[in-house]
Amino acid sequence: MNIKQIIYIILSVIWMVIIFLFSNTPADTSADTSKGLIYDVVSIYEKVFNKNIDKVYICEKLDHPVRKLAHFTLYYILSFFIYHVFLYSRINWKKLVTFIICLLYSISDEIHQIFIPGRAGMFSDVVIDCLGVISYLFIIYCFDKMVKNGKKASK
Repeated sequence: MNIKQIIYIILSVIWMVIIFLFSNTPADTSADTSKGLIYDVVSIYEKVFNKNIDKVYICEKLDHPVRKLAHFTLYYILSFFIYHVFLYSRINWKKLVTFIICLLYSISDEIHQIFIPGRAGMFSDVVIDCLGVISYLFIIYCFDKMVKNGKKASK
């Protein structure tokens, strides 16, 4: 195992802890956090563009999409870290192994949420998490194809 793998293992574990901590937050606190973030962004928008916006309405409308985007993003980043653990190894099925690890962690995270006040484990969240993982792996796939085609063209 080389130093890059160790660093990516550490980053993967740290990121999994971050996901766990987000999931470990009771529903009311989690909702307040996401709405507070939206409120702050809208406030900045108001100042920059000198517009007056109904922040309460915007917070209510954007809360659900922002929370789902957070799922997507958290697992997109997790797949980056986990893929890079295997990038420097001899494992042949790096993308598949990355997907399986992220899928299992997503499932365990949703099961964990069943035990948090006001939260529920949702299959739809596992799907959104996996879409984040698949998006990252698809980008890697495309990049690998471009590199391979570039090498063929230069010969």
